[in-house]
Amino acid sequence: MTATYYSTTLGSTGTTTINPPILIAGMLSGGQNSGNGPQGGRNVWYYASTNTGADMAVANIITDALQLGMKPFDLFFGVLGTAGTTNPLHYRGIVVGPITTAGGQISSNLSSGL
Repeated sequence: MTATYYSTTLGSTGTTTINPPILIAGMLSGGQNSGNGPQGGRNVWYYASTNTGADMAVANIITDALQLGMKPFDLFFGVLGTAGTTNPLHYRGIVVGPITTAGGQISSNLSSGL
């Protein structure tokens, strides 16, 4: 399957479908604030789509990661499913860096299942 990502900027290309990750917890306390090292990222993101965990491990899959405020080592949770599915799956991973204007990536060793 080829990953499809609908960024927050897609409206500018004529389509109205956007589906960026949602920040569900921000700036959790503790750790350093530099964004570097395993204690750098302190945000938790949620993303629902038809993309599998493997799809999300593609380099720069989150094309607007920088604009969204993602940082290396942020936590990332996702749900895979379609309308009417009776067996949705979830995956979890870590945002890996660097986060640039080209995008951001989720760790390639994503865990999935129920």
